[in-house]
Amino acid sequence: MTKSVPEKGRLSLATVSDLFSRRLFGSVVGAHHDADSVVVALNMAGATRGSGLRRVIFQRARQ
Repeated sequence: MTKSVPEKGRLSLATVSDLFSRRLFGSVVGAHHDADSVVVALNMAGATRGSGLRRVIFQRARQ
């Protein structure tokens, strides 16, 4: 999750990417910094990969 403060208010960005290919598999922009956005990004990543989220390693970067 990344926070941004544009002119009209705060936005949060949740992304799921492949660290090997550097391909972005899922992303969600929302008004709230919450777990629901992360779940939507993970589901989008599973649908984009086509094989779901089996045999993947999750890494969380914390700032």
